[in-house]
Amino acid sequence: MFKELKVINSRPAPFQFYTADELWTNDHTSKQLVTVLQQRFT
Repeated sequence: MFKELKVINSRPAPFQFYTADELWTNDHTSKQLVTVLQQRFT
């Protein structure tokens, strides 16, 4: 039963890893994100 619960509660492969830190600490990527957000909300 524990094995089945583990499978049910596991994240799908594309969402398996937390990558938000990498998005905002990488200079190039963070600048791109800010640019896109500014364009979208102005």
